[in-house]
Amino acid sequence: MLAWLGAAAVLATAVVTLRQAQPTVDRDADPTPPPPRPVQVARFVADGVVLPEPAEPPAAVPLVEASRTGPGRLRVAWGDALPGGTRPDHAAGYEVRWRATDGDGEGQRLVVTPELELDGAAVDGGAVIEVRSVNAYGRRSAPTVTSVPASSSPASLTPGPVVDPRRFTGLAEPFDGPFSVDGSVLAARWHLSGYPGCTRADTDDGMLFVDLACGADVAVLRARAPLRLPPSGSGSSGLSSEPSSERGRVVVVTDGAGPRSSLSIDLVPGPADRIGVERTRGAGPVDPALPDGTIRVLIDDTGVRVLSGPGVPRVSPPPMPPPAATRGVGVLHVFEVVLDDSGVWVLQDGIAVGVSGVVPPWTEAHLLVGMSGPDGQQARVRIDAIGLTGPPSMGPLTYTHPVVLATQRVLGTAEPAPGIGISRERLAGARSARLVATVRTAPGVDLGGLTLQQGDGQSPARPLVTVPGAPGADVTVVADLLPQVLGPDGPAAVSPLVLRAPGAESTVVPITDSYLDIVPLSDKDLPSDAGPGQRVGRPPETALPPLGLTILDSDSREVSTVAAGSRVVVEVELDGIAGQLDGERLAGIAGFQLWLSGRLIAGVPTAIDGAGVGGVFRIAVSTGALPPGRQSLELRLIADDPTISPSSALTSWHQS
Repeated sequence: MLAWLGAAAVLATAVVTLRQAQPTVDRDADPTPPPPRPVQVARFVADGVVLPEPAEPPAAVPLVEASRTGPGRLRVAWGDALPGGTRPDHAAGYEVRWRATDGDGEGQRLVVTPELELDGAAVDGGAVIEVRSVNAYGRRSAPTVTSVPASSSPASLTPGPVVDPRRFTGLAEPFDGPFSVDGSVLAARWHLSGYPGCTRADTDDGMLFVDLACGADVAVLRARAPLRLPPSGSGSSGLSSEPSSERGRVVVVTDGAGPRSSLSIDLVPGPADRIGVERTRGAGPVDPALPDGTIRVLIDDTGVRVLSGPGVPRVSPPPMPPPAATRGVGVLHVFEVVLDDSGVWVLQDGIAVGVSGVVPPWTEAHLLVGMSGPDGQQARVRIDAIGLTGPPSMGPLTYTHPVVLATQRVLGTAEPAPGIGISRERLAGARSARLVATVRTAPGVDLGGLTLQQGDGQSPARPLVTVPGAPGADVTVVADLLPQVLGPDGPAAVSPLVLRAPGAESTVVPITDSYLDIVPLSDKDLPSDAGPGQRVGRPPETALPPLGLTILDSDSREVSTVAAGSRVVVEVELDGIAGQLDGERLAGIAGFQLWLSGRLIAGVPTAIDGAGVGGVFRIAVSTGALPPGRQSLELRLIADDPTISPSSALTSWHQS
């Protein structure tokens, strides 16, 4: 995006602010300054330009539901965020207003998705909430109103703890203690893997925050203690209509399955850190890129799918339940995966949304929770709690320390290794240690023959799960470090430290994650820097929708060359969902302007009844009066809040 230049000239010609008489100064009045007056964009049409006419007001939402979903949280949902609900006609987004019943607070928010999460503490005394549909031009529907009882009321709908330790006896993780995702903590309950430098995690205010900073990575959170199942038929009553018994259950409370994002819940017969092929969904119910015996649940905008690796038995599943309700941006939902004799059930907020006739061939598996955000866009995922049923089990009494191998790829058996290794500082106080790394499968590379070279010695590196035959699949391997590099006596460094495999000299086999898993000699040999990890980033308070600007011909085909005397269609896309994902709040839109080769040709207001939320607009432009050559077109998007800087986008075409 480009900086918005010539602001004074633009405001003088096509943007005006609301004007009001200056009030008389009252020295006893509240010194708090009034909020800034909203900006308005004037409608402007140059010769040869045809603007679309503003549409009629959108339909109102038929029902709004509000419930307290946890301490300090209030979920408000409507339309297709409710089971069986639909999106109102012509709604580009929504305006939500609330006021406390006791008159001690009020607020409003613009959203594109049909639900939002409010700070429940702000309306502990009860509140009245209004939701209006908003179309692309800022026109509002009539409000739909609901009331929220006080948090102390028996009708407040405040549930008990979702991850109840009395039920989730295998693991009940509320993420309300000190940082426990690795971070050099002995017996940490979790391991987080992601692209180095792009993935960070931290706990704050009873929540785990995972920051996906590079816009293309998949972060994977692994429970270091496994899920253990009782024998078939020995559990409690199941979910199917036929007699069955529940054998195990996983619960994940997160906002990670929101718009344009995906959540995976994997049960893997081995302590792998990453599995499968990143950001792919598999062609069928059996994914050859998954290890044998794996069960994978995928939740995203396309629905809920249950996949499996080879070797997972299948039975006839119960009828498929209705699709899941639409999820909003930044709203926590409760996802459960239930294993019973009829297969695998997937629940969203207690309602079945997916089922498959896969039956686990194991009695112990490791949980992986995978998170990915929108392509090309930074994302932040919140996880409120995770739980496992079954008998409790402890993770290994080890701590981890990240290492970067010199080559960041697997070498062939005879390739020269660089003279770069790792410091032995951590290993001097180690009773034992092993290298854990995730590599990717490639044609002609034998991962079964992997070895770890550590100085002059080597040890085998064994995969922790079966190696899939599909190329590009992640496989976690482990190799024990040799006794001579451990303890107080030994060299100052371990060099080189590289992985080798037959066939790797002819292709690139990347190493996507690597660390040492260390058993200390004693408590005094624990690292002194245990504690919080990197603080995750925080999005801006408000964000305008990202801009799309496309030149089309009369048949709606994108063009880069335009014949003299013809007419083009300028398609403007204001992506409200992406704006809502970018910031903590979506900035309201006053309107936009189009500038052709430095000349204003169109001004489109989008705040007829109030600020807009985004949408798609098509504007016809005649090119008959344009000279031959390159024509530059600039789109300027203007917020209704004058403190928010406008944004712009550029495109061009060649005029023949």
